[in-house]
Amino acid sequence: MNKTARLILLALIALTPLSCERESFRGDTPEGKDGIVLNFRCANPKTKAGTDGIRDGEIDWNENLIATLDLFFYPEGGTGSNCVLHKRFSPNESDGDATVTTYTTDEFVSGTLVPTSANSFWVYAIANYPGTIVADESNLSGTSVAALKNLALDCNFAAVIDAQHPHRQNSFVMDGLTQVTGVEKENRLVAKGSGTLRRVAAKISVQLKIAERVEIDKQREENDIVIDYKEKWEPMISGLQLYIENAVRNTTMEAKPVDNPVYFSYTGNRMYFTKSTDPAYADFPFLTDPTYVYPQRWEYASHDSPTVEPTLKLVLPWRRLEDAANHVTATQKQFYYKIIIPDDPRETVTDTTYLRNFVRNNWYRFKMNVAMLGSETDEAAVLVPGTYYVVDWQDKDVVIKQAVIGAARFLSMEPKEYTLYNVPDLNMLYTSSHPVAMNLTKGGTTTSITATRIYYGTKNAGSSYAGGTIRTAGANHEDYPNGQKYIEYSEAQRKALNGGQEWLRVNGEYITFYHELNNDLSAEEYLDNSQYIIRFDLCHADHFDDAVYKQSIKIVQNPALCVSCQTSNGYVFVNGTGPAGTGTGNTTVTNFGSLAGRGGINDSGGNTNPRQYTVEVTVLPADVDYIIGDPRVDGSTAVVTNVNNLNADANYRPASTDARNIIAPKILIASSYGKTTSLTYDYARGRCAAYQENGYPAGRWRLPTKAEVTYLITLSENGIIPVLFTADSNKNNGGYTCADGVVFPLGTGVVDYCTTAEASSYNSGKHYPRCVYDLWYWGDEKDSSHMTSWGGFQTTE
Repeated sequence: MNKTARLILLALIALTPLSCERESFRGDTPEGKDGIVLNFRCANPKTKAGTDGIRDGEIDWNENLIATLDLFFYPEGGTGSNCVLHKRFSPNESDGDATVTTYTTDEFVSGTLVPTSANSFWVYAIANYPGTIVADESNLSGTSVAALKNLALDCNFAAVIDAQHPHRQNSFVMDGLTQVTGVEKENRLVAKGSGTLRRVAAKISVQLKIAERVEIDKQREENDIVIDYKEKWEPMISGLQLYIENAVRNTTMEAKPVDNPVYFSYTGNRMYFTKSTDPAYADFPFLTDPTYVYPQRWEYASHDSPTVEPTLKLVLPWRRLEDAANHVTATQKQFYYKIIIPDDPRETVTDTTYLRNFVRNNWYRFKMNVAMLGSETDEAAVLVPGTYYVVDWQDKDVVIKQAVIGAARFLSMEPKEYTLYNVPDLNMLYTSSHPVAMNLTKGGTTTSITATRIYYGTKNAGSSYAGGTIRTAGANHEDYPNGQKYIEYSEAQRKALNGGQEWLRVNGEYITFYHELNNDLSAEEYLDNSQYIIRFDLCHADHFDDAVYKQSIKIVQNPALCVSCQTSNGYVFVNGTGPAGTGTGNTTVTNFGSLAGRGGINDSGGNTNPRQYTVEVTVLPADVDYIIGDPRVDGSTAVVTNVNNLNADANYRPASTDARNIIAPKILIASSYGKTTSLTYDYARGRCAAYQENGYPAGRWRLPTKAEVTYLITLSENGIIPVLFTADSNKNNGGYTCADGVVFPLGTGVVDYCTTAEASSYNSGKHYPRCVYDLWYWGDEKDSSHMTSWGGFQTTE
C-alpha cells in the first residue's frame, strides 16, 4: 500500500473574486485514500515596506479577497517548462487567509515533483484570474512560469460594478512564486513553507483640507484712482469631486507597463469626497474612495502612447461673495485643478522602476491643502505642485507626508493660443494669486508684447511700411522661416494704428485685446492682407523674472483678406506626364502639347515664381460687384472630354460659366511650375482638371472665375502679392482663360474681358490657363499618395 503524505504551503495575499467549481477542503487524508495532502494557506498580506511603512488592504473594498486560486507545481529547475500539476480552488476568503487541500500519490512526489535526490520544488500561485487558465488538466501546455506571466489582464476600473459603491472592485489579481524546500519523501507531512502573493494593481486615493475662504487681491480704477480690494470666495464642498485621466487598464501577470496600453478615465464615474469624523483625519477630513490602475510608465506632458502622462483632476465649485462697494456681484463658478504626479519620493530608492511609474501593489496617497481658486475649464486645470507618499499596500499605520496647495503663488491662463477671424477684440480669462503685468523691463529682464505679420512685397528690410518696420527673419525665428520678410510693430507703432491705445491691457480678471483691422481695398499698403501674430508674456508684477509663473500667450488675428504662401516642390503632373526635371526645355504632355520645363522657374523675369499663394477672403469691400460663394457646378454634368476617364461618374466640379462674379472663400493658386503655352478653352479646362502639384491631387483643380482672376490682379497691382498674371496689351497675344472667357491684364490695373465665344476669335482661341484649388472645400492637407506619380483623380472626400 502506498504511503500518504501531506504538504502545507502558506501563501500571503490580498485580491478579487471569481466563480468556479470549488474543490473539497479536507484537513487530513480521507479514510481509504492514498496520497499527499497539500495545504495552501493564504494568510495576512505582506510586501516590502516603503519609506512610510506598510498599510493593510481594506476588506470593505475587496482588496484582500481570495476568490479563486490557481496553483502550478514545478520540480526544482523546471519553472522554464510546463508545470507538472495544476489545481484551481475557490476559497472566497475576504480576509486574505485561505487553506486549500489536494491529493496526489507518493509516486508522483518521488518521480515527478521531487525526483532523484532533490528536496525542493516550486509553486506559482495566481489569485482571482478573470478566466480559465487550464481548460484540460491532461494538457498542461503553455504553463511555464514565463508563459503564465505573459497572460493578458484587462480591467475597466472605472466601470460601476455596485451602484452603492461605484468604485468597488469585485477582486484584485495577485500572483507569487514560491520555492518549497526541505521535502521529506518518507514522512506523511512532506514539506511546509510560506509564499507571498502581491496585487498586480496599484491603488490611489486623495485626502484634502479645504480653506474656508480664499481672498484674491484685485485692483480697479475709479476717477483715475487705483483702488485695491479683495475678492472673497467660499468653497461649495457638496460639489467636490475627483477623477483620473489616462490611467492604464491592461497589463500582464508580470505586472509591468505594456507596449500597447489601453487608457481609461473616471470622467463618467467621478469620485466624490466624504467628510470623516475620525479624529485621525481631523486635519485633512475630506476623503475619496480609492481608485485603482495597472502598472504604467509615462513621460511628463506626453500625449503619445505608450508614454501618455496620467493626471488627477480635482473639481471644486466656489462661491464669490457680493461686495457692492467694489462693484462685485455674487456668482458661482466651478474650478479645476490638475494634481501633478511626481517621481517616487522615497529618499532611499535609487531603482528607476519607481520613476514616473505606477508600480504594482503600491498605494499612492495624496494629502493636500486646497487654498486657492483653480481654472474655469477642465482642459486648463491649474497645475498643483506638491509631494505625495507611497506605501506598500498592507496592514501597518503610516507617518504621512503632506503636500500643501495654496497660500502660495500661482498664475494660470488657458488656452495659450487664440485664433481670430476678422474679429478686432478678445477677452482672455486668467487666474492669479498676485497682480499681473505685461511689458516690463526690470533688472535687465524684459517682458514684452510683440506684433508682426508676414510681408510679400519688394521693399527692403529696415523700410517703413504699413505703419510698421520691415524685418528679415533669422534662422531661429519662432514664427517665420529663415530669410522671410515680415512687418514688425513697436509699441509706439501699435498705438498709432489703434487710436492711441495699446493692443493689450490688463482689465480686472481678463487680458483684453483690441486691434481694429483695415479691410479697405483702396487703403493700398495699409490694407491688412496677412495674419497678425501677437505674442506676450503675462507675469506677476512683483515676480516678473520667475519662469515658473510666466504665461506665454499667442494670438493669431486673420483679416478679411488673408494671403499666405508656400514654395512648391516642383512635382507637377498633367494627365500622367510631368514637366522636365532639369534644363529649360519644353515637354510634350498628352493632349496638351508643349509645356514649359520645370527648370525654367528661377524666380526672375516674368511668370517664374515657384511659390503657391493661398488667398482667403471672409469679407469683400462694399464697392465691388463680387460675392463670396461656391462657383462650382454639379459634378455629374462636368464631363471633360479631353481627359481620359474624367466623365460624369468622376464627379469633377469645375467653375460654372455663370459664376463670373463669384469668388471662392479660400483658394490655392498654381505656381509658375504649371505655366504653359497658350491652349484652346477646352484644353485649358481639361488641363486644370488633370493638373496636380506639390501633393494637391488631380480632380480638384479648376479654371478660376473672372472675379477671382480680376481680384488677384487687383491684389498684385496693390503690391499685396507678386504679379501672377503678366500684363498683355494685345488681345491677339494671350490673355488668361477663366471659367467663362478670357481676362487680359493690361498692366494698369484695368482688366479687359471677353466671353468664351468672343475669345475664340483671338489667336485661334488659344490663351494661358492658371489653375486654382478649392482649399475652402478640400482643406489644406495634401494627398502624398498622388504627389509624384499619376494615380487617378481625387474628386471625393
